Amino acid sequence: MNVVYQKKLFMTAVLRLLFGVITCAFSLVGFAQTGDWQQELRYKIDVSLNDSVHALTGYMQLTYKNNSPDTLSYIWFHVWPNAFKNDKTAYSEHQLSKGNTSFYFSGSAERAYINRLDFRTGITSLEIADHPVHTDIIQVILSQPLLPGQATTITTPFYVKLPRNFDGFGHDGLGEQSYQLNNWHPVAAVYDKEGWHTMPFLERNFVFNEFAWYEIELTLPRNYIVASNAELKNEDELQWLKTRTTAPILPKIKTPAQKQSFKKQPSQLEAIPSDRSTKTLRYTTGADQVWFLADKHFWIETAVVQQASGKNLDILLFHKPGKNSPKPVVSIDNVIDATRFNSGWLIDYPLPVLSIADHIVPVKDSRASTTNTQSDVQRHVTRVWLTALSLYKEPYILDGLIDYINTKFRQSKSDLTYVSFLSGDKRLNRARTLQQSAYKQNQSQPLNTRIDSVNPANARLMPAMSADWLRMIESQIGGIAFQKAIRELLLKRQFKSIDQQQLTLSLKENTDVGLTSVTEVPQTIGRLPADTISSRIVLEPFFERNPDPSRSVIYISPMAGYNTSDGFMAGAAAHNYGLKFNRFRFFASGLYGFQSKQLNGLADLGYTWQPAGSKQQIRIGSGFARFSTLTGIDSNGHRVSAGFIKFTPNMRWEFHGASSLNIFHKWIEWKTYVIGESGFRYQQKSTDGEYYPSTSDVQFRYINQLTFGINNDRVLYPFAANIQGQQAKDFFRINLNADFFFNYPVGGGVAIRLFAAGFGYIGNRSASSAFTTARYQPKLTAVRGAEDYTYSNYFIGRNESDGLPAQQMMLRDGGLKIRTDLFQDMQGRSDSWVSSINLSSTLPIAALPSGLPIRLFFDIGTYAEAWKEDATGTRFLYTGGVQLSLFKNVLNIYAPVVYSKAFRDVLKTVPEENKFLRKLSFTIDIQKVVSKKNGQPIID
Repeated sequence: MNVVYQKKLFMTAVLRLLFGVITCAFSLVGFAQTGDWQQELRYKIDVSLNDSVHALTGYMQLTYKNNSPDTLSYIWFHVWPNAFKNDKTAYSEHQLSKGNTSFYFSGSAERAYINRLDFRTGITSLEIADHPVHTDIIQVILSQPLLPGQATTITTPFYVKLPRNFDGFGHDGLGEQSYQLNNWHPVAAVYDKEGWHTMPFLERNFVFNEFAWYEIELTLPRNYIVASNAELKNEDELQWLKTRTTAPILPKIKTPAQKQSFKKQPSQLEAIPSDRSTKTLRYTTGADQVWFLADKHFWIETAVVQQASGKNLDILLFHKPGKNSPKPVVSIDNVIDATRFNSGWLIDYPLPVLSIADHIVPVKDSRASTTNTQSDVQRHVTRVWLTALSLYKEPYILDGLIDYINTKFRQSKSDLTYVSFLSGDKRLNRARTLQQSAYKQNQSQPLNTRIDSVNPANARLMPAMSADWLRMIESQIGGIAFQKAIRELLLKRQFKSIDQQQLTLSLKENTDVGLTSVTEVPQTIGRLPADTISSRIVLEPFFERNPDPSRSVIYISPMAGYNTSDGFMAGAAAHNYGLKFNRFRFFASGLYGFQSKQLNGLADLGYTWQPAGSKQQIRIGSGFARFSTLTGIDSNGHRVSAGFIKFTPNMRWEFHGASSLNIFHKWIEWKTYVIGESGFRYQQKSTDGEYYPSTSDVQFRYINQLTFGINNDRVLYPFAANIQGQQAKDFFRINLNADFFFNYPVGGGVAIRLFAAGFGYIGNRSASSAFTTARYQPKLTAVRGAEDYTYSNYFIGRNESDGLPAQQMMLRDGGLKIRTDLFQDMQGRSDSWVSSINLSSTLPIAALPSGLPIRLFFDIGTYAEAWKEDATGTRFLYTGGVQLSLFKNVLNIYAPVVYSKAFRDVLKTVPEENKFLRKLSFTIDIQKVVSKKNGQPIID
């Protein structure tokens, strides 16, 4: 055999071997990619709590085994404390989207951070790269690629400055030394078949961490009592905890009164000082995270519950003394009931001890005050139970299971049948109704929407709707098969992640019933199939008591009113405004005036629809109103009245943002006011020479109005603006309004209103046209009843010149809050243009008792006539003073304290008008009581 031939045989053999290896490798990779793999993580952490500076100092060792089919060159880490670092984090933005400004306005001392990180493999320092967007995520570059099946050990020291307690992380309580620690150390992000999960911290209950094995040593002052979801290995400590069965007796500290404050300073409990000596507690567990609660003032109730399997479970219920009483807010009996139910319906709790702290049990039941209901405790225990068993990649599954099991628990405590129990469940019916309404308005979202993309309204509905979805599945396959499927799922996926794929697989393994259409529900936009039942119309008194999506309700209620012309009015109202969104909505009322002997009333009806697949809304409708505005006694001694009747056909087109999180929207509205008015004719009576009124004929007029508006309803610095054009027979008018609100860090803020208006004549200007259009011309001082030319505001008396009704005004036009009834030339009226700025500010909370509805106001404005060459006096007019806002700003009372010299001079000429009480004025914004949609009242 020659050399060349030998070489050829050798090369052929090598190529065949390589081909076989490559084929085998690809086969293994393909198997791994379709197999069920999960990364293996083991943490060893030594950490110390310094309660004098509220900080953690620790050292972490992570052994990371790559069970994936992929080679990893880096690992993403969550450094969760940095979510509380500043007001630009995803957490801060998420809280603002929910209407919570407490973190945004917190000071640097109240915030958190994590630093002193030095990631190493052995002695090799590892490079760190920041996430391009989120400060609570970093990338650790490995010193060498981590192949499938290989493991690496990474170490780092860390230092955590703890925040004032936000979202279950930080410190508060007596002496600011009650600690709640969640997601407190660097955590390797989840890597699965979808890749890296690098979602920032948004809420405590929506954190997706990799399951890991933990060994933790926690060092802290000796007299701290610690609760945890990990297993405590110090037997002496566990026995000591069981002896802490009574609340500590804490002396009260009388806080010295603060000068320049009207607030009574409450007495406070004196905190227990920390021991100078320390102890080290050892914990082990398998979990997605280990949490700790540490407090020197805890007292503990204990119980031993036999689970369904026969195994005993120790329960430790940690109570935290309240401000004035050690009374617990969670009953140990409620925890025992929840434990027994969960062990029977689910599977055993995986640890020998279940720790529950009463002060972190959220109150869901609106009827509860300071004491948590049994339902609240059941929810919390179920969340602890389920998260100890498995991870939940899709939060709606966890939330749905919690809500579903809670309903089962409540059903077990009720004599009602399952069907009647659900039909009477107000919380579920409310969620179904709101979800249907969102669907009708193209605002619903799939159940599996990422938490950072769910709008706040839908976020509140997701748990109940997810539970409803699970009940739909149960109704198809039966209760026994459904319960078996959930149990087997928890057993098979214990300490692993659960998503809908595993849930669906477990369901299909336990039933022969086809579930395709039902299991696809979480991916679809719209209402649940169970909600497609046809509506039936029913009548109910007053307002919504138990919303039911299967009903269309018309609400009937008594109604009363008053004005000086009609006197006391009584009647009834009917409407279909409720939680359920009806495309056709109406409100109608009839009121009989006992003084005018006239039937009055209000009405509004309209139909709303959305273009297909759009978030836009178009509403077309019409309004009606009729009331008296004048009253008198005629020559025969009979009472006569005059007033108005109004019809308002209208159309409104709203443009919402494409994103469900977008709270900025635009709108266009056209409205025509067709108004008929009657007045009084006065005739002299020959027998006594006096003049007596009689009602004149109704004279009709019209005003066309077109408005373009924008508004942003965010909780921080909200704003709204609109430009409005009005046209009638002999004039046109353009109004510009802009409203801003600047929040104060201590609460409240300053409201700023900018106004400008232009006026013009249709045809030539003349003395006659100037006189007849005077009520339509813009002016600087606030508008009185007779000048409300669209009859859009409620007035006690529209034409009164004396008494309380005469002091009512309407915040339109320039809005300067001073009464100049007798001085027409001092009202800043113009048939050209006016402009003004109105400020209204809350007072610092430290100065007055919290919630006292007192504000300061200041108005300043100018108008065209003040800038003419022959003008006399000042070009700017201003007023300022104290404002009292009552009934959620429906009633506002204004007391001017400072004002322009021009106002002071004219008021001095009429001493009676210059008295303090006479200078008071008030507004009644009745529209704020009526249901609104995007700031638009039903009745206008």
